[in-house]
Amino acid sequence: QAGVRSLLLAPLGTSGDARGALLVGWRRARAIPDGAEGVLERLADRAAIALAQAELHARERAALRQAEVERSSLEAIFDSLEDAVVTADLAGAITRLNRRAAAWAGLAGADAQGRPVAEVFPLVDAVGRPAADEDEGRAGEGVYLRRPDGDPIPVQPARSPIRDERGAALGGVLVLRDLRARRQVEQLKANILALVSHELRTPLAHIKGYASTLLQPDVEWDAETQRDFLQSIERQADRLGRLIGDLLEISRLDAGGAAQLERVAVDPAALIERGRRQAGPVIGGHPLTVAAPADLPPVWADPGHLERVLRNLLENAAKYSPPEAPIAVEAAAEGGMVAFTVRDRGSGLTAEERGHLFERFYRSPRVKHRTPGTGLGLAICREIVEAHGGAITVESSEGAGSAFRFTLPLAGREGP
Repeated sequence: QAGVRSLLLAPLGTSGDARGALLVGWRRARAIPDGAEGVLERLADRAAIALAQAELHARERAALRQAEVERSSLEAIFDSLEDAVVTADLAGAITRLNRRAAAWAGLAGADAQGRPVAEVFPLVDAVGRPAADEDEGRAGEGVYLRRPDGDPIPVQPARSPIRDERGAALGGVLVLRDLRARRQVEQLKANILALVSHELRTPLAHIKGYASTLLQPDVEWDAETQRDFLQSIERQADRLGRLIGDLLEISRLDAGGAAQLERVAVDPAALIERGRRQAGPVIGGHPLTVAAPADLPPVWADPGHLERVLRNLLENAAKYSPPEAPIAVEAAAEGGMVAFTVRDRGSGLTAEERGHLFERFYRSPRVKHRTPGTGLGLAICREIVEAHGGAITVESSEGAGSAFRFTLPLAGREGP
């Protein structure tokens, strides 16, 4: 079709591994010159070699790209580990460390390389002495990482050798698992057990005692005594109900947080009034003043949950203040929020108490033995307020009363 009358063909490579062919054509019949076949074969051999080298280079480049991808993936995994991981040579000098380990050491990875592992990551026991090997062998019990800022971290260390394909040692790896979350869970369990053993058993014991006394067949109680006993049973049942309600509320907030809220536009004065009514039996003879401008814009909030916040704060103000000491509630607009403040004239808080006040199950040693409570009320307040997009704080000093302040977003800012 192309007018070729004579054709010479030489395969590129051996017949079993040919990558193609080199063809030369002439427009005249029987026009192939002498020696053309040898020349074409030599050209074909060189072309085959060039193609083989190009394929080899392509495979090498692909292998290098794959190795780079795998290396980057391993580095990403290495750096994303929650555990601190440190590798060292046979002399114990650091060769690599991941992001968590670098953060704990307070050093960049390059600054830590070459330094002794024991110097950068000193492991100590509970009293600050260097941890012995047997301490590390007990699943990390009582082993701490001493940090540059002086704040020790409870850890579970694990050591493994690094070997080559023949089994010869090249170095070692140290993995430090952070046990703070586990300790918090253990502390939470201990707090719940203490709560159940005391705060649940105490009202149950009162209820059982009064009920058994009323049911004694050989004693006739007058109507006034029976009423006193029944009122005591009711008070203890209410206390038990509040405890169970607090535990359920914490569980619901953990499960859903903001998703559990049913928010609507609410008048701040109406929220304060609802909280005041709920806390009324506890407030008793404490004078209560409310300062809330009539033109306050509505907030975007779940009325039931916010009623609980105000009730808890008002009840605390009454419980921890002298009899008939005044309590004040204030509300004011602040930018895109409304700030609510509950003030009392109680005994106030120390700096240490302020630091732990919103933690679950925390109760001040000064009051825990004389005032019943679960240590959950303020923790619930914080969870509810933060789920609304607000914040809760306290200003207080010992002997000068306290002011609890929380904020809520305006309805026009968060609502439809």
